[in-house]
Amino acid sequence: MEGQVLPIPTTYKPQESLRFMHASTKVSMLIDENTSQWKRDLVTTMFSKKEADAILKIPISPLSKQDSLYWRCTSSGYFTVKSAYHLKNELEDRLKGQTSKASTQQGPWSSLWRLNIPNATKIFLWRACLNAFPTRANLKVRKVVEDSACPICSQPSETIEHVLWECPSARDVWSLSSRKFQKASIGSFSFVEKLEGLVESKETEELQTFAITAWNIWKRRNEVIFQGHLTHPSAVVSHSKQLVEDLQKLSVNKKAVVLKQQTNQAWEAPSQGKIKVNWDASVDKVSCKVGVGVILRDWNSSVLATLRMEQDLFPDPHMAEAFAVQQAVLFCKSFGHRDVAL
Repeated sequence: MEGQVLPIPTTYKPQESLRFMHASTKVSMLIDENTSQWKRDLVTTMFSKKEADAILKIPISPLSKQDSLYWRCTSSGYFTVKSAYHLKNELEDRLKGQTSKASTQQGPWSSLWRLNIPNATKIFLWRACLNAFPTRANLKVRKVVEDSACPICSQPSETIEHVLWECPSARDVWSLSSRKFQKASIGSFSFVEKLEGLVESKETEELQTFAITAWNIWKRRNEVIFQGHLTHPSAVVSHSKQLVEDLQKLSVNKKAVVLKQQTNQAWEAPSQGKIKVNWDASVDKVSCKVGVGVILRDWNSSVLATLRMEQDLFPDPHMAEAFAVQQAVLFCKSFGHRDVAL
């Protein structure tokens, strides 16, 4: 079947029904050209229930346009190296099967990139999880240095876990930080597993504190090597706490500004002789439906018409908004209105 793409990981293609189809079968055969809708009876007949439900939730454009390439791993539809990297990890994890460690590659990343911390700290955590830092242990493996001992405590192997957690100088920092970190012990766990445990706890402030403190411990280690200076543990903890507080205040201020902007937005009538249309969309993730509301008003604020509808659609907010805009335009067109203000 040519051009088939279904929102069903990981093949994104129909699997259960392919044996009944000829290789030249096209998707256009399933679409009613007059209504720009799926031929529901034909779809449910040709495909399994799971695949048919997925197909019927895909919106169809009423405009006759040429097909275009779309990269499914980004919201923009354009290919990026970062999205390909995440896709590679996702596919590798699926090949390994669902194990207790299956989230190692993809578990922390979504929460990590959304975390309210400096981008430099996010990149630091990412590299730490991949063990991509020039610790003495890594440098010895690459034959850059002969001695893998920690430059601070002289323990035999300076790994990323040792630098950020096991080294006595690092433990001095954590002992002055959150009680949760004081009681925790990394033991045989890797750094990425430690981070995953914090992500699963869903405690954003704790995760912020851990990320920024770990980042400052790494910078402190580098100061010892390149400047011969070891910052006092209390100074590291104080600096980390202050940065977390500043980030939280900044986040609250941003939310307050957005809320103020939203509450101050009053409806304004269009100029005389024109019609104004407002629309909105809601998403029901449980039943995979999208609700749309449209209202038409004239320059006197009089309501001319309203539209309320629901549609089986994948519960994606961007898709819901686009679908609402489409329905608003079609609604205006059905009334023959041309001078419309959006």
